[in-house]
Amino acid sequence: VGEAALHNVLVERDNNGIYSDLDDLCRRADPGSVNKRVLEALIRSGAADALGPNRASLWNYLGDALHGADQYHRDLAAGQVDLFGLEANDAAASETTGAGSGMPFVPAWTDRKRLQAEKETLGLYLTGHPINEYLNELGKFTHGRLKQLCGKAGTGDSGPSYRQRGVPVIAAGLVMAIRFRDIQGRKMAFVTLDDKSARLEVVLNGELIDNSAHMIVKDDVLIVDGDISPDEFNGGFKIRAREIYDIAQARARFARRLVISLRSEHIREQGLSKLVDMLSNYKSGTTPVCFDYTNGQASARIKAGLQWAVDPGPELLHSLSELTGEGSVELVY
Repeated sequence: VGEAALHNVLVERDNNGIYSDLDDLCRRADPGSVNKRVLEALIRSGAADALGPNRASLWNYLGDALHGADQYHRDLAAGQVDLFGLEANDAAASETTGAGSGMPFVPAWTDRKRLQAEKETLGLYLTGHPINEYLNELGKFTHGRLKQLCGKAGTGDSGPSYRQRGVPVIAAGLVMAIRFRDIQGRKMAFVTLDDKSARLEVVLNGELIDNSAHMIVKDDVLIVDGDISPDEFNGGFKIRAREIYDIAQARARFARRLVISLRSEHIREQGLSKLVDMLSNYKSGTTPVCFDYTNGQASARIKAGLQWAVDPGPELLHSLSELTGEGSVELVY
């Protein structure tokens, strides 16, 4: 955002007190150095978290706050600002909104969007890690966290010893770096995975790169089925991949069934028809669907026919959770 802009914000705060809300920051900051781009970066990075209910609300309200600050400075230049009236208006806004301004509340960004904004503005994830969302699920079909897979013999860590070569594993992590090289006429790709416990390099070559390069996306989760062995060149371990999957493909490959918990109220008021319509849009997959149904008097597991097997992508899982309630949808591995 530039040193001059930050210097202006900090000196003003030190000299005249903390900023009470986003309107206060926009009015007091120097518009010549603290422009909209700077304020967007402060919101996306989390630096302005204390000035509103959440980053989504701050982001949504920024245009109004800047417009109000611009009007304030024009009135100030014309000698038309009534400081007592301004304070009264702020107090009234605080009473009606619970904040120091008329900022409307907007639901918070998803964890993924919040963390991505932090990475883009700071170069790192500050308030979490994108893989947290998937750790429980990944543990059901991988051979463990990367730190476990990279354990060294004699250290007490579980993992392949340095004497072992080509141990089959399924591993997963966030794609942190991608390098493509030609070695003796062979196309090679080197992908660095991170799962917050450790980092590991994955080696791909030949046909696998041609068929699967579109799945190797920085900051996305990648699942690797391959052989782990010591990396004698860089130290540590590396995996030579046989197959790679994104999270949706891994679900389709490893999940044994999709279980939807239903209560009697879910099938009232056309709820059942909505569920049928939703599943109809995804029934071109291979994952069987089961319903755990209860009506208060009895419970039963109902298996849908094979023609209802679905592709359990994130859109379907999210839509089902919204329809049947949080915690009612489970992929069984």
